[in-house]
Amino acid sequence: MNGFNVKPEATYFIDTNIWLYSFIQGQDVEKNEISRAIIKECEIVISTQIVNEVI
Repeated sequence: MNGFNVKPEATYFIDTNIWLYSFIQGQDVEKNEISRAIIKECEIVISTQIVNEVI
């Protein structure tokens, strides 16, 4: 994960792209790893609009 440090004490608003990067494993491994780390290790906020876009 070049140049990106997940800060577990921070709250992150998770945009559609982050969710999609976490689900799609084959295209960009680095983005997949970063997005999964954010979702797994951090306090996250998500909107209903984001849920609808991902679905």
